[in-house]
Amino acid sequence: MTDDRTSSQAGPSSRPDGPDAYRPNSAFSFPAAFQPSIIRSFQKDSYYLSLLQAQLSDVTREVFGSRFLQLNSGKITLLASIAYYVFTTAEGAQTLGEEYVGARMVGARGKYVSKRKRIAFILTQILAPFLLSRIYAVLRRRINATHASRSQTLQRARMRWRAIHGSRYEKEVEDKEPQPSRLDKLVAFTARMLPSIEDLSKADGWLAYASAFHLMLFYLGGKYYKVAQRLVGVKYISIHPSPPGQEPPSYEVLGVLLGIQLGVKLALSLNRHLHKRAIQKKAARGDDGDSADQADDEAFVEVDGRKWTHSSGSAKPVGVHDQSGLGESESPKDYTSLAPPGAQVPLAYLSSTGNILPSSTSSRPTNDEISAAQLRTAPIESMSQSMLRCTLCMDERTPEKGTSAVTECGHMFDWSCIMSWLREKRECPLCRQEVSANRVIPIYNL
Repeated sequence: MTDDRTSSQAGPSSRPDGPDAYRPNSAFSFPAAFQPSIIRSFQKDSYYLSLLQAQLSDVTREVFGSRFLQLNSGKITLLASIAYYVFTTAEGAQTLGEEYVGARMVGARGKYVSKRKRIAFILTQILAPFLLSRIYAVLRRRINATHASRSQTLQRARMRWRAIHGSRYEKEVEDKEPQPSRLDKLVAFTARMLPSIEDLSKADGWLAYASAFHLMLFYLGGKYYKVAQRLVGVKYISIHPSPPGQEPPSYEVLGVLLGIQLGVKLALSLNRHLHKRAIQKKAARGDDGDSADQADDEAFVEVDGRKWTHSSGSAKPVGVHDQSGLGESESPKDYTSLAPPGAQVPLAYLSSTGNILPSSTSSRPTNDEISAAQLRTAPIESMSQSMLRCTLCMDERTPEKGTSAVTECGHMFDWSCIMSWLREKRECPLCRQEVSANRVIPIYNL
């Protein structure tokens, strides 16, 4: 009886659902990782990933050769990235960068990330950009080919229609000839608006703007440093306790500055686009100013910054009077007065007697003309000197002496420089293609 009474009195306080009972929490109670730790983690992963890619490239070069490495460098980089994350993140372990800063990947609610979500993160982070770029390139190439094919078909149809009806309906040819269909217009618009991968990836491309916008959100207090984290819904917690009373560093100022920079770049890009559209519309209109410029271009010819002109009428021999008696007494209209002073060049024509005055022949160039010609040829001369420069010793090659050499990949060096290089490393210094000393060819006058 005593035991039953004791157990009945102690029962309510020892139940699991009592006020002081322990309730296990499925989510981690660690604080969120600070922004500097997340950035250092990805930087450390990028460093070790580049080491792995370099080692895999060296192995590929030794086994398959440099040409195979050049043709498949993107795939080898992709393979190294997949291997790095498969043996770490996919297995539930920390990457080297996460271990370096003491960070751990968790879900949006703080729970441990499932294997399915970890694999989704790897696919979104590494494989998705590679596949999307390939699919986009193939799709853009097919759209351009379809646009070219449909344009050629429409052009052939117009030519056939003009050949049949052009003589009878000469005034109404443009109105009644075959017109592009809605599908043709849609394909043409799509082909015109789709940029190339290079245009998307350059500094002022849309991918750069999107990446800068996502980084701005991270600096302004976000927790997703990569787009793949935001899409999959994973974040990082810190397993190292922070010192008491220490405030986490904030990158909000960088986020504001990045937002201002992004806004200025977008405004400048939009301004350039509108200016380009205005120029295209003006050129399509063909207003009076353009026609006047075209008339001036027909009356004058600009050579080396000067305008030269001649009469549009029948040519007269310079300095020789009309002795045939068949020409008119008055001289033709003088267009040379419209040219700047000193820009008139007398045009020499043979008269009926076949005499040409010495003053009508070409005169010697002046010192100013020689100086101007030297200024114009200076960039070409510097370019030729850079082409004749050996990239190993940075001295000017002397191909006329036979001391230059060319490799199988087409790069030219000094003979002594490339031979010394090949004794240490049997590959081209520029493209890393495998080169043997007995395959180097001497060249002359090139």
